[in-house]
Amino acid sequence: MNRVNAREAIFDEPDDFDAFERFLAEGLLRYPCHILAYQLMPNHWHLVLRPTAA
Repeated sequence: MNRVNAREAIFDEPDDFDAFERFLAEGLLRYPCHILAYQLMPNHWHLVLRPTAA
């Protein structure tokens, strides 16, 4: 989980959510893991990850 200071919004527009999902996809190319679940809210996100390499 990651949260912004003072509960400020980090995702203001629908495109912001889309951009974050693209960054997640790029991260999967660098770091071997599975995203089991995620949730994006205007001021924070939750990720449940499982590594695929030791």
